Amino acid sequence: PDQTEFELRRILPEKYWRDFNDLLVVHGQNICTPVSPKCSICPISRYCQRAGVGRSR
Repeated sequence: PDQTEFELRRILPEKYWRDFNDLLVVHGQNICTPVSPKCSICPISRYCQRAGVGRSR
């Protein structure tokens, strides 16, 4: 998580941080859930190292 935050802060202008965070929260609540994540409909799964991992993904 720290490395991800560092990279995002490096490439994303500060004026977008709050909006981007809000979008990630909604994404986690609706798509990238801890139980039965919806990797098959995830618009950013190509960037995810965990996409498709486990029996419920």
